[in-house]
Amino acid sequence: MADEKGDLRERQQASLPGQPEPGQQPLPAGTVVYNAATQPAGVPAPIPHPPERSRVSVRVKCPSCQQDINTVTETKVGKFAWLAAGLVFLLGLSFPVFWLGCCVPCCVSNFKDTKHSCPNCKAHVATYKIAK
Repeated sequence: MADEKGDLRERQQASLPGQPEPGQQPLPAGTVVYNAATQPAGVPAPIPHPPERSRVSVRVKCPSCQQDINTVTETKVGKFAWLAAGLVFLLGLSFPVFWLGCCVPCCVSNFKDTKHSCPNCKAHVATYKIAK
């Protein structure tokens, strides 16, 4: 009876996470052990950022060809760039030197919208717009 309880305790201790297997050296204090969590088959991995909210390439499933892809990004002048250029132009009415900067918002990529497309079928996936 005592041997059965001892065997049960050993099996329970061996099955606890972070405990060494029988015959292994114990880990030093303060060591963090990470176990990779696996997802069941058929469940897609969560998308860290949807393409509508990202300026950089994102891994998604293409809605057209149904392949897992990294999107191809292209920047285009959008509403925000035109509004910024108009604001610089209006400031140029008071200070004529600012007129020289009217084209700057159309040249800086942080002022532009980002279009995500599929590299396989060239289908439009999503667009990140600064001003909606």
